[in-house]
Amino acid sequence: MRKGCLLLIWLSSLVSLLIALEVPHPVVEVMGREVSIMLPGELEGIESLYFHAELVDNECDNNAYSFANERPWSAKIELQNSIEPNAKLRIQTVVESKNKIATQFSEYKINDKGIGELLDVPGLTSSTVPSDMIAKCKSVKRSPSETLSECSHRSGFSGGDLLFEDNFDNNQRLTDNWKHEVRYRNTGGKNQEFVAFVDDPDNSNITNNNLHISITKDERNMILLGCTSKKEGIAKRKECGRSSRRSKREPWVSKTFRSANMHTNFTFKYGRVEIRAKMPKGDWLFPNILLVPNIDKSDDDFVDHIRLYARGNSVLQDKYQSSLDGSSLFGGIVVWNKTETDPNPSEHFVTRNEEYFYGDDFHDYTIIWQTDKIIFKFNGEFFGAIHNATLLEPFNKHECHLVLGLTAGGNVNFNDEILDMKHKPFSNTHPKADKQFEELSRNRKWTPLVVDHIRVYAIDKDGN
Repeated sequence: MRKGCLLLIWLSSLVSLLIALEVPHPVVEVMGREVSIMLPGELEGIESLYFHAELVDNECDNNAYSFANERPWSAKIELQNSIEPNAKLRIQTVVESKNKIATQFSEYKINDKGIGELLDVPGLTSSTVPSDMIAKCKSVKRSPSETLSECSHRSGFSGGDLLFEDNFDNNQRLTDNWKHEVRYRNTGGKNQEFVAFVDDPDNSNITNNNLHISITKDERNMILLGCTSKKEGIAKRKECGRSSRRSKREPWVSKTFRSANMHTNFTFKYGRVEIRAKMPKGDWLFPNILLVPNIDKSDDDFVDHIRLYARGNSVLQDKYQSSLDGSSLFGGIVVWNKTETDPNPSEHFVTRNEEYFYGDDFHDYTIIWQTDKIIFKFNGEFFGAIHNATLLEPFNKHECHLVLGLTAGGNVNFNDEILDMKHKPFSNTHPKADKQFEELSRNRKWTPLVVDHIRVYAIDKDGN
């Protein structure tokens, strides 16, 4: 059953249960199209909340809803258009408590700082009951709009047009849309990862109309055939492997794990990326779902990128006891400071937490890349945006390609300075970190990153 139908049934069932309970007016803040709503006070016995936000006098063109089923009783809602100062915003709050329902209607004037100032509107009621609102506010067919997106592979498209699609059908080849990265990543240093990326059907294949990317144990010490490293000299030998003859001068390539990392030939600038995927499960696994600037050194260890991920760990916390395991979803930007001898990453991220693991089932993930922000959504619901102009700047210079892959370890993914080390029994800077990781992972059960489809749409200046 479609989500809209479920919502209609849910709201219709609530109308008959409405009772006179005291529901406080929520606290409201806005930034651009994003509306942050929080219900204040000590609220006992609440089982779930429903928030509906709409611009007054513009109901069907600019309204959206969200649910909350755990503390804190808050939500973020993204409207179709930006909310300007002095705009009037109406919020409907529906509270479910022990099979009883209470509702509150609130109207706000948005000040210059984006704060909602509660208005005294006597007898404020909804213009329609909730079920009528859902039926009334159907999607509006919009005329073709001038696009913000750029794509060197296509021309003559409008906002909302499909630019790229891969449904990973059984009868297609991965090489139709993707190019494999082939190189060792366990080459020493704190930023190494404990895999070799290879082009092998054991590690990347299409099965049951889904892309599967898996990690397998590699018992061989060898040169990687088809190595794609663009480095030179000793750095290239580290990434491509060594000959079968043992050399004490080249000890870095040990037994390792094999996986896959692939990028598209397709590139674009600004757009909406939609991915339906099941995240990997297993300690120290990290999915690569990335947008990477299409430059000559895009396979460099220190490449800037936009990413969306949930780690594979069953238990993992930072030093402040915040969850970083597979129940925490992140959307972020990583930008490298390469002015120092040892490059360091700067990351800004948004997150959402669940009681379940993102690797338990398939979900829909969205990245909306605009000139002034990057928006992240989960199952169609907004969960955060990044507005940092300094971090966004490198991405405004180039088109990006898509990357799908699976890796293990790595300081950028599992930073010793951030993690509670009682959950991480090896150090990224230890000279034998790869050996420690190998021993630690000897009997681990890992599941793959599974992707049902990935699509890229052009957007207009409002991100639609």
